[in-house]
Parts: sequence; C-alpha cells; structure tokens
Amino acid sequence: MTSENDKRLEIERRIQAYFDPSQSKISFGDKGIVKKELGFDLPLSNLIGLVGAPCDSEILVELVDTDTIPPGFDDPENKDEILPAGLRATITNKKYIADKNVVFIYFNSESGTVRIYIGTVDFLSRNFGVSGVAALMTRSILNWAQNMPPGTRKIDQLQLMAAGGRNWGDRYTTKERWIGYNVWPKCGFNMELHPTTTEILPHFPKFPAKIGSCKTVRDVLKLAGGKEFWTAAGDGWLMDFGVFDQASLDLLDKYLLEQVK
Repeated sequence: MTSENDKRLEIERRIQAYFDPSQSKISFGDKGIVKKELGFDLPLSNLIGLVGAPCDSEILVELVDTDTIPPGFDDPENKDEILPAGLRATITNKKYIADKNVVFIYFNSESGTVRIYIGTVDFLSRNFGVSGVAALMTRSILNWAQNMPPGTRKIDQLQLMAAGGRNWGDRYTTKERWIGYNVWPKCGFNMELHPTTTEILPHFPKFPAKIGSCKTVRDVLKLAGGKEFWTAAGDGWLMDFGVFDQASLDLLDKYLLEQVK
C-alpha cells in the first residue's frame, strides 16, 4: 500500500512532469501589457505557471476587453457568462489540448487583488497517462498563485464556469454532456446553489435528508446521497476557489491523493 507521503511526492512529480513552465513558449500581442493590466511585471515562468499550461504549449497573451457568452442553458436569471477584461492567455498544445485552453488574469479594483478566470479547458486527458488532470492543473496554478514574487499583488481567487447539469444542453462540438459541474467541486471549487436547483428542493422532503437546508454545492455533497442528487438534479454555474481557503485546499488535496493508487 502506498503511503500518503509517497502519494504526495507522486503528485509533485506529476505536476513537474506535465506542467513545467520551462517547457512552454509564450508570446505577447503587444509590449508591456502585463504591467499595464496588473501594475507589475512577472517572470515568464510565473506567467506560464499561472495559466496552467501543460508542457510544450504555445501561449499567446493579449490584453482584451470584457466579453460575454450565452450560457449553455436558459438561465432563469437571464445571465450570460462574463469573460473579464484583462490578460487573456490562449494555450494550444498538439499533444495535450484538443482545441485550446483559455485563461484570464486580471486586476480586480474592488478587492485590490489579482484574480484568475479559467475560461476554457479542453484537455485530451487520455494523453496524460494519469487521472485527475483538471485537479493537477488547479494545484499547479495554486502553487504559483500562493508564491508570488516580492513587489507584486496578491492573487486571491480562481473562478470558472462549471458547465453541465440537469438543464444544460450538450457540448457544442462533441454533443457529449458537460461534466464540469461534477468535476470542479471535487477540485475544491464551490458556489451557491443555482435557482434551478433550489426551486426543486421542496420536492425532496426526505432524501437526501436535510437537502432543503443546503445553500451551496459543497453543502449538498456532504450529505448522504448528496453526490447522487447533485449528479442527477444539480445545475452548474460560476464556481470560486479561494487561493488561501483551507477547506477548498483540503478538498483538492484529498481528491489528488485519491488519484494516486
């Protein structure tokens, strides 16, 4: 049986093997855009690490305005997915990414911090040879976010659209079901329950027990039968991960350890 310490060492090895920033190339749409958006410059290795690029990726960083994308289902609050203004990293990789990954890094004036929005993740997971690739990417990004160089700003939050669920349509390209709403909570992301979920809770008075008192996805998943309920009836939306939130970090580490046999 593999010890927990050995498993942690294996997780570190996998991150180094698959997300080593020294193995990727980065280019910029214009000069000085990192300092213009964030207020400071970053070594290239840090920037590549913060966007979660797998080894041998090509990354184009551009300064973009806010954009919106219609959601994957008819949101009752009539919301669109808002892509933040800031640095947009478009990541391509012939071996590990089907089309492209897109990650945004931007300064949030309200919090006075830098934040990361994971816009698109399209890994060819089978080519990694290990399970839990999304979790490895998340842990790799966090390693860089938690260890920013002196003279920079704090990164306090990751956010993404956890697509999928009862009311979502199929994926636009493959016509498969979206699975993000089920995957990302395992990686430590969380959100308040979407209105399409809360409105059906009264129809489940007995099972899962206490489902009516749940406010977040994490609350649901803690219940006996909660995972089954969420898979069948939940709807994903914007999920957050506090970079220094211990509960989120513990869930991510637990999931990563489970992937090492």
